[in-house]
Amino acid sequence: MLASLLTALAADGCRVELCFLKRPGAVGEELLANGLPATVCDLRDTRSPAALLALLRLLRKRQPDLLYIQDHHDCLFWGRLAAGLCGFLPALSPVHSSAQGRLRAFRLPNRLLLGLSPHLATLGQWQERALAEREGLARGDWTAIPNPVPGLAAFTAAAAAPPRAAAGRRELVCVAALRPEKRLQRLLDVLALLQRRRSLRLTLIGEGPERARLEAHAAALGLGDCLRLLGRRDDVAALLPDFDLFLLGSEEEALPLSVLEALISGLPVAAPPHGALPGLLGAGRGLLLAGEAPAAWAEAIDGYLDALPPLPARRAYGRRLAEEHAPERFAARYGRLLARLGGQG
Repeated sequence: MLASLLTALAADGCRVELCFLKRPGAVGEELLANGLPATVCDLRDTRSPAALLALLRLLRKRQPDLLYIQDHHDCLFWGRLAAGLCGFLPALSPVHSSAQGRLRAFRLPNRLLLGLSPHLATLGQWQERALAEREGLARGDWTAIPNPVPGLAAFTAAAAAPPRAAAGRRELVCVAALRPEKRLQRLLDVLALLQRRRSLRLTLIGEGPERARLEAHAAALGLGDCLRLLGRRDDVAALLPDFDLFLLGSEEEALPLSVLEALISGLPVAAPPHGALPGLLGAGRGLLLAGEAPAAWAEAIDGYLDALPPLPARRAYGRRLAEEHAPERFAARYGRLLARLGGQG
C-alpha cells in the first residue's frame, strides 16, 4: 500500500524522496524500482543517535515541505525529533497496527514529540478511540483515511459471479499467513466441532511457519479431507465465489484486508470483534465471534450458516465498501492531506 501510495503521489506531481534508516526491504525495493529517489543511511542499529544525525543532514539539505514517518518506534522518535529541530517541520505519521493488542507505537517519548506536530493519518474512528483510550493520546490533527484494496476490480468482478450451486457440504475459507497470531489452530478446533454437526470443509489460503504444526494438529483431530491447505495463491479473488463463509480467528486485527476482499466479493464473514471488525460486521452484515471458546464459536457459526444474509444485500454492501476503499480514493485523500499540511511541494 505504501508503494502504491507514494508512486501515485509522485505521478500526480508531488516530489517524493525516500529515506531508509537501514537498507530497503521488499517495499523499499519496489519503490526504488519505480524510480523514486532515495537516501540509504545503512545503519546497523536504528536506536543509535546516528539516525538523528543522518536525518538532520538530509532535511537541512533537501528542505522538504513535509516529513512522512512510518509508525515504527525508532522512525517515529528520530523522525519527529529531527522535524522539530529543523524549524518544526510538519510531520505526518500513518497509524497502522498501533493500539491493537500489545502493540504500542506512542509510548511516552513519542507522545511528547507528537505535540510538536500532531498530525496522524488513522484508519478510522474506531482506531482514534483506541489511541485515546489505550495509548493515552490527546486528540490532535487526525485524519481518517481507510486502507485501499489493491486489485479491487478482481474482487468486484467476483461479486458478480453466479452464486455457488447448493450442495450438501458447506465450504468455509480463511485467507491468512500461517503465523501464530492468526490463531489458525483454534479454527481447526472449531472445524472439528462443526463437522460433528454438519458436512463442511475449511480451506486455508496462505503460507507461513505454522504449516507443519497445523498439519499435525489436523491429523490429531482426524480432520481428513475436511481441511485443505492451498498455500499462497495469487488468484484469491477468483476462488472466493466457491465458498459459503469466510472465517477469521486472529488474536488481534486492525482493518484486515482479507475481510474487505471477502465482503467486496459478496462473501459473508465470521470473525472476532477486533479493530474495525465490529463496524464492518455489525448490524447483521456479518457474524462477530465472541469469547475464546471453540465450542461457542462452532455453535454460532453453525447457526449462522443457516441464516446467511441474502446475496443481494451482501452485494450491495460490497459495492459500498468497494467505493470507500478504492485505491484512487485513498491516494486522493492523502494528496489533499499532504497539500494542506506541507503545501504543494
